[in-house]
Amino acid sequence: MSYPITKIEPGQILEGALYALRHALELIEDAKLLHEHRRFSSAFVLVVFAREELGRHQILLEQFRATESSGSMEVKKLRGMLNKHVAKLKYGQQIITVPIRPETLERLRHMTEEPPGIARLKEDFEKLHEHAERKRKRQPLDLHKRRKQALYVDLLSNGSWSLPSSISDDQSRQIICIVAAEYCNCVFSFQDSKWVSAYEQYKVTVNWSEFDSSIGRAIKCIVGLYDSGGKRTADLAP
Repeated sequence: MSYPITKIEPGQILEGALYALRHALELIEDAKLLHEHRRFSSAFVLVVFAREELGRHQILLEQFRATESSGSMEVKKLRGMLNKHVAKLKYGQQIITVPIRPETLERLRHMTEEPPGIARLKEDFEKLHEHAERKRKRQPLDLHKRRKQALYVDLLSNGSWSLPSSISDDQSRQIICIVAAEYCNCVFSFQDSKWVSAYEQYKVTVNWSEFDSSIGRAIKCIVGLYDSGGKRTADLAP
């Protein structure tokens, strides 16, 4: 496929980053509505696409910074970066959930300042972070595969059928809340003065003021889903 232009300028890239951020929240809100109507598989699919849009946002910001000095970049190269599902999920991933056994959680709550307690505390946290790192590496691909399973009816190698309805209430709720929190992180980081200056310098047409209320909308999704019976999990953010 050919395009009318072969180069794209920094301001256009920055504009695309904001469009992706806006679209991510729309997908999160749509996923919440589907979840509330018990369409858990469809909600799961949409919110994984929302995380992809967060990844698109991060990739575009990275390329914006890279092209500020050169003045432009090849459209074909940029589109190649944006066409890789797993890569976008990796860029969009900010929070890793790690299950903690009740006995470990209880021990963490009652650790003393004595050397034996500190040593055991360090060991527990090292195990948690090792688990988180393993999950961080494999999760983008696993999530991409799980999304396809949630989207299609498919024939498995044992002759049975994989059904989209296999996504549970808890699975849908948890990932919507996680991606909504990741969205908030993106908006918070984008409100740094350097990005505000870049926005003004390149006269980006996306209305900046719409992001002022967007964090409240994302938090509303989280609170609404927790109020409907969600279970809190232990999260490790990078």
